[in-house]
Amino acid sequence: MSAQISELSGLDDLRELADLFSQVWGKSGEPPINAGILKALAHSGNYVSGVFADGRLIGGLVGWLGGTPPHDLHLHSHILGVLPDREAHGLGFELKQHQRRWCLARGVRVMEWTTDPLVRRNAYFNLMKLGAHSPRYLTDFYGQMRDGINAGDDSDRLLIRWQLDSERAEGAAAGRLAEPDVEKLRGWGSLPPLLASLCVSGPRTSSHCVIPIRHWRAIGESRCEQRWVEHWSAATKSQAQLVRAGWCCISHKIFDVLQVGDKAPDFKLPTTGGQELTLGDALQKYRALVFLFYVLDFTGG
Repeated sequence: MSAQISELSGLDDLRELADLFSQVWGKSGEPPINAGILKALAHSGNYVSGVFADGRLIGGLVGWLGGTPPHDLHLHSHILGVLPDREAHGLGFELKQHQRRWCLARGVRVMEWTTDPLVRRNAYFNLMKLGAHSPRYLTDFYGQMRDGINAGDDSDRLLIRWQLDSERAEGAAAGRLAEPDVEKLRGWGSLPPLLASLCVSGPRTSSHCVIPIRHWRAIGESRCEQRWVEHWSAATKSQAQLVRAGWCCISHKIFDVLQVGDKAPDFKLPTTGGQELTLGDALQKYRALVFLFYVLDFTGG
């Protein structure tokens, strides 16, 4: 299949793109973004593109400039949709790379969007295929969802940030981004949920979405327990509701453990001399403490 990605500005093309989004999101005649808004975005210099195969529109991607220029300018990549057939396989990556090149040509070096934390393939695509990272967890970001895919679900989201000129982004674009050592990650025992969502059985190209239902040491468990449950794309509606309810309960505990201004909880860590030092002991011994979080420990970085 020969596919071609191009920017869209004509009203007929934009109406076709709105219809495609309506089909992908399962609400015929009710697109998540309509042709009028798409026209305004394209006219004002934002990113609106479509991908064609044999003259047929099979996918699209839309984003607009945001932040507080000139010091914080980024592109908010809002919606990406590709028809779910064999011909469209892999086009999501090509669309995101086209959007990346569009941004860099205009001096925009950061892109942001949100993703569902329960959908494993999205986490893998964003972090490992594109080389982005997730700086924040957003609770109930869009309110209750009403589209045909997510109807009735809460809308907790991960904020994804993509530094477009970073070494990781360039490596991903060239197909050189290294795969994670999954067995090593599993062996750590107490992983952030986002990393844990990548450590699952089954091929990464699978259409099944698998999520972690887990307890952290940070919320009182002595051991990290994992239970893998298939998400709604391969589960019954009742199972999906159970998964969502379980994640809602656990995620609020995980991500609300510490807030800015909270009193730090007491904890203990081994010293280089083989002893144990608690935070309380350290505060009595020293006037001030500085915590350094070395996130690349046990990695090749």
